Amino acid sequence: MSEGIDQDLTDAVEHLSEDINDFKRQLRINRNWRTVLLTLSGLKVVTIIVLVVLFANLSDTQHREQITRSQVLCPLYSLFVKSVDAPQRPGETADQYDQRLAARKQIHDSYTALKCS
Repeated sequence: MSEGIDQDLTDAVEHLSEDINDFKRQLRINRNWRTVLLTLSGLKVVTIIVLVVLFANLSDTQHREQITRSQVLCPLYSLFVKSVDAPQRPGETADQYDQRLAARKQIHDSYTALKCS
């Protein structure tokens, strides 16, 4: 009878040892997954922050370009267009007038490319 109890106790200890090893293995797996998920979450947060910063910078750049175009370039090119469209001025030589007319297409194309009205 003692032998049966010893065998039962030995079996129970072996089974408990296997359960403990399985539990430790599961803890290791869970720890690894938790590390992976935390790393991915951190990467996601960093990616979102970078995208927000890039979008804000892009928006700011577009706004500055719009201001530069509407308040600086368009008024300046408007003066250039008026200058090249003007008839020959008194005192202006034929060569000077021809040079002004030669620049006319480029100035008009630039004015149009800037979408000035």
